[in-house]
Amino acid sequence: MLKKAISILITLAFIISIVPSNTAQALTTKTPEQVKNYAIYYGQPETEKINQLKKFDLVVINPDNFTTEQVQAIKESGTIVLGYQDTLMVSKDNPQLSGLLSGDYLTVNGKRVETTSGSTVQSFLDPRSTHLWEIIKKKLTHEFIIRG
Repeated sequence: MLKKAISILITLAFIISIVPSNTAQALTTKTPEQVKNYAIYYGQPETEKINQLKKFDLVVINPDNFTTEQVQAIKESGTIVLGYQDTLMVSKDNPQLSGLLSGDYLTVNGKRVETTSGSTVQSFLDPRSTHLWEIIKKKLTHEFIIRG
């Protein structure tokens, strides 16, 4: 959970650095002082969950799970919607980031650093890779800015 939280913070900082200030202002109708509650939701966008998310001032979601229409439905309720992209690790079976090269993965003594949770194997990414950051920037531009 701590790794996921750190990853989200890094991603949000990255988003802020690539979104022009006038675009960022246009994305929100509330000031930070007006945000009284929030939700971080990792799951799938079932109708009941979307209705629950509409009750929050701010939500953080995985844009891979939501369509543009679902994001817009949440935003129409006055909720600020932010997306996150895990930038510390990717699933070995479903890497979520296309175009990764071997140098984008974190290695120690020539071996990839991996962790296993149940049957899911995840590989850690190397934040020093400039190629990795280019891939993330493209994905964030597409998922967060173009999709809404």
